[in-house]
Amino acid sequence: MEPLALLDETKAALRVLLFVSRHEGTNITEIIRSMQVGQKAIYTALKTLNNLNLIEEKTGSRFPYPRLFYLTEKGQNVAERLIEIERLLKT
Repeated sequence: MEPLALLDETKAALRVLLFVSRHEGTNITEIIRSMQVGQKAIYTALKTLNNLNLIEEKTGSRFPYPRLFYLTEKGQNVAERLIEIERLLKT
């Protein structure tokens, strides 16, 4: 499936990408607490973003070894453009 279509079909993918861009190294708990989207949608969005190489997952170094999410270079480029789109829509 085409990447844009995949992002379009995945509920909350763009919002999760924006959240990770604003909170580098965030974990799933913080994403769930901060977004008004169901947990399943968040997990699906994270999987999609990872498959598209927009985010990467690292394991924290301290117990309970949380899953931490960071933007890839490609993800940073996409997020910058989304932030610009968001800004334009607010004006």
